[in-house]
Amino acid sequence: MSYKIYAGTQTAVGEWDTKACIYDPAAEDLRTTATMLISPTLTREAGKAGSLEFTIPLGNIAHSALQKLKTIVEVEQDGKTLWRGRVMSHEMDFYLRQKVYCEGELAYFNDSSLVPYKYTDISIKEFLAKVISNHNGQTDRYKRFTLGIVNVFENGPQESFQTVYMGGCRPMHHRDSDGDNEYWLEDADKRWICDTNGATFPAGEYINRDNAIRIVSYDGIYHGYQLYTVERNIAYKNGNFYSLSATQKDSKYIYTVDTTPLTGWKLTDDGAIQLYDSSTGSWSTCTGYYLHDFDASTNEALDFGDGKNFGTTWDILQSELTDVYGGYFAVRYSDDGKTRYLDYLADDGITETNPQSVEFGVNMLDLTNYVKAEDIVTQVIAVGYKSKGWWIFKSTKTISQTAYDFEAQKVYGVITKVIVLDGKASTNQKLLDAANEELRRCQQRYLEGIEVSAVDLHDAGIDVERLGWMKKTRVISKPHGLDTLLLLSKVVEPLDAPQKKRFTFGTSFYSISDLQALSSHKASLAYSMSLSAAGYLNGAK
Repeated sequence: MSYKIYAGTQTAVGEWDTKACIYDPAAEDLRTTATMLISPTLTREAGKAGSLEFTIPLGNIAHSALQKLKTIVEVEQDGKTLWRGRVMSHEMDFYLRQKVYCEGELAYFNDSSLVPYKYTDISIKEFLAKVISNHNGQTDRYKRFTLGIVNVFENGPQESFQTVYMGGCRPMHHRDSDGDNEYWLEDADKRWICDTNGATFPAGEYINRDNAIRIVSYDGIYHGYQLYTVERNIAYKNGNFYSLSATQKDSKYIYTVDTTPLTGWKLTDDGAIQLYDSSTGSWSTCTGYYLHDFDASTNEALDFGDGKNFGTTWDILQSELTDVYGGYFAVRYSDDGKTRYLDYLADDGITETNPQSVEFGVNMLDLTNYVKAEDIVTQVIAVGYKSKGWWIFKSTKTISQTAYDFEAQKVYGVITKVIVLDGKASTNQKLLDAANEELRRCQQRYLEGIEVSAVDLHDAGIDVERLGWMKKTRVISKPHGLDTLLLLSKVVEPLDAPQKKRFTFGTSFYSISDLQALSSHKASLAYSMSLSAAGYLNGAK
């Protein structure tokens, strides 16, 4: 195993202007080399920027050369980039050694801010795209991000699906018996699709009637016919077709997939869409029909900000997203290292696993179990104002509604937060909705974690993949009654002593009942832990 640390400056993401190695334990005669650092320690934690700390002795090429906020530091392991950040502070001690602290790339979001903003009828992904775009416009090129994977949704995981597109659709026209014009669309096989509102068919228009949801595009004229691509009210997922509907919410349409499979539609092995003709008892291929991937991450109509919100980008990302919807922000790079992605990952959206497990009696050295509660609120009172009457007879009174978390009150008692709604048109229902929403925002979040001191078997020379950060890992300890898959959420890694790594495997609990179930066995767990640890250490002597 080999760690190296580089420092320098960048002109753009992945493009170095200057770069030099400041730590290389594999260099000959480390005691006199210019690449010696004292106690370099890397900390990576889910949803946080992470940090790198080290002390620079006299003689190192980086001594007095690192510039706060400007110098980029990169940690490399076995030739692959493990972490990047920037120098935040350095202090000189009596022996002229410099204590350096570096923060990770997520901290770049502290270098930009949002002016008062208000976004309506957009998804979490669309809001995040706007925030990133604003950040990129206010910072240096090397601090920029590209929108990456977003699998966090308001109402939990969204199942992906495809919609049916029909190319080659033609508008048709005739006069009825009263002489009135009638217009409709038909597909390439002359199947009637839907009536229309007139002779024009603007691309992108939601007609949302009969068998069609919207006009996707105008494709030109062929043999005298105007041709369009139309999105049908049919979805495809998990090997079946379903009815699809689109409901308008303010300025946006939200798609909903029915739960009953359609028996008259099927997809052939070669990707053709077929319809069943009950009159002939046979299946026919639909000309011009094909499947189109639907971006489920945009299938939300949410509001962000009220025209008064402002602050640093990092504060906004937390207050608008992670504090409300949970999940983690993570930095990811393209294969060529020239694009930095910001992923927003749900707690249960992280599915990648470590092939290597952590097991008592094999590579587990110590285990600590902990629980902490943050920002507990057990009831929220929403206060508003309601006016009635007119002119000199008009009066305004204060009204309020309260949202309760009775299970939490049994454990923590009554902890109240009061919010006030602007305006004079509040209703009891509006206030109750606001109180429930605020209670959800402040919902107690119980963080259950298991801190483990373990040996990464790869570091011990065993042919197995390293324990990867932000991956699910199987943790096994029979004396503790533990055998489960947990997220490796934090790694504290002394680069000069990898055998002293500390791993934190954690998951989140959002209900009081979950916490009570965990608490019921704390005493016995602590007792068995002490016995097991003592037995293990005695046996290891």
